[in-house]
Amino acid sequence: MCSDVLTPHSDTRRRAVTINRIALALATGWLILIGLTLTTEVDDFGLFRREAVDLLETGDPYTTRGDSTPTAPDDLDDAAQRAERGVKRPPLFAYLFQPFGTISHRAGQLIWFGMNLLMLAALIALCIRLSGSLLARRYWGVVVLGTLLAPPTRLSLQLGQVSVLMALLLVAIGLFARRRPAVAGLLLALASLIKLYPALIGLYFLLCGPRRVAWWSLAWAVALTAAFIPFYGVQHYRTFADVVLSSANYPYAAEFNISLLAFWNRLFAPSLYAVPLLNAPLLARGLTLISSLLVLGVCLLARRRGDDDEHRLLEYSLWLCAMLILSPINGSYNLLLLLLPLMLILGRLERAPDRRTRNWLIVGTGLACFPPAWSDGLPAVYNAVHVGWGTLVLTPAFYGLLIYIGLLAWLTRRGAAEAQATQTLLPDKMTR
Repeated sequence: MCSDVLTPHSDTRRRAVTINRIALALATGWLILIGLTLTTEVDDFGLFRREAVDLLETGDPYTTRGDSTPTAPDDLDDAAQRAERGVKRPPLFAYLFQPFGTISHRAGQLIWFGMNLLMLAALIALCIRLSGSLLARRYWGVVVLGTLLAPPTRLSLQLGQVSVLMALLLVAIGLFARRRPAVAGLLLALASLIKLYPALIGLYFLLCGPRRVAWWSLAWAVALTAAFIPFYGVQHYRTFADVVLSSANYPYAAEFNISLLAFWNRLFAPSLYAVPLLNAPLLARGLTLISSLLVLGVCLLARRRGDDDEHRLLEYSLWLCAMLILSPINGSYNLLLLLLPLMLILGRLERAPDRRTRNWLIVGTGLACFPPAWSDGLPAVYNAVHVGWGTLVLTPAFYGLLIYIGLLAWLTRRGAAEAQATQTLLPDKMTR
C-alpha cells in the first residue's frame, strides 16, 4: 500500500525533473543564440562604457565626443547631443562603471553579458521565492525558459541594458523592506542613483510603510554622494541637473518608450517618430499630468489594511508598475520587472482560483510581451500605426502595463476587504 501511495508523487517528481531539464536545455540554446548575436553596432552597453571612458580620459562622464554620438545630428548643441546619446543617468553610474572603461569594448560587452545572466538567475529565483507558488518551484525550468523568451528579457540581454540590475534591486527591496529596512534603503538609494525613477518607491514607503526604508534610503543616498565628492567634486551633479536632465531633446516619443508621457506625446506633439493626431504639445502635457495623478490615485485607493506578506507584496508590485508608467523614460526592456507581479498573481491563483483574474493576466502579459518596432516588417501596418489614431496601437505593451496596474489594484483592494472581513468575524466567533 505504501508503494501505491508514493508512486503518483514519484511520477510527478520525475515528470517535473524531465520537463525542467528540457526547458533548461532550450533556455541554454536560446542564451547561446543571443550571445552569438551580440554586436557593437546596436549596443546600449557602448553608451555606458563611453561614459566610463570619458570619465577616465577627461574627468567628465558627460563629455561629448564626435566618435561617441553616432545618432546625434551635427547641428545640435552640446546639451542636445548629450541628450540624444540617451545620457540620463546620474554620475554615480559612471563612477561604478569605470572598470569597463579600462578594457576593450568587446571584452566588456561579454563580461557585462555574463553579469546580466547571473543577475537574471538571482532575479528569477527571488521572484519564485516571493511568489509562494508551488508550481513555479516545481517547474522552475519552465519559468526560466519563459522569462528568457520574453522580449523584454531578450532586449535587455542583447542591448546590454541595466534593466536586469534595476529589476533585481527593486525586487530585493521588497524582500528586505520589513525585516532589514537599512538594507532595503541602501538598495533603493543605489537604484535611484543609477536611474532616477526608482525614487518614486520612496514615496510608497513614506505613505504605506515601513517609513524607515525611505529615511534609510535618503541617508544612504547622501552618504554615497558625499563619498565621491572628495574625488570628483560636485560639478558632475551640476552638469547632470543643468544640462543633461533639463534637455528636451531626448526621444521621449520613440516607440521603445512605454510611459504616459510617451503615449500622449505621440498623440499630440510633433516628433520624428510619429505623425500626431493633433499638434498640441500643451494638451499632451496636461493629459500627462492628469493621467499621472489618476494612476497615483488608484495606488492610494488600493492601499491594504492587513499586514500579511501576500497583500504587502501585491501592493508593492502595484507601485512598481506605477513607477514604470509614470517615469518619463521607460524603455520596454524595463517590463522585465513585471516578472514579480506575474509570479505573485500566479501564486494567488493557485491558492484561490479565479477565471477573471486568470484571463486578464493572460491578456496583460501577452500585450506586455509585444516588442517595440513590431510593425517594422509590415510596411502598410507600419505606416498606419505611426499616423494619427493609429498611434493608439503603436505600443501594445503600454496597455499590458495598464492592465497589470488595474489587476494589481483590484487584487490589493480585494485583499484589503477580505482581511477586514476576517478581522470583523474573529471577534464574533470569540464571543460565541
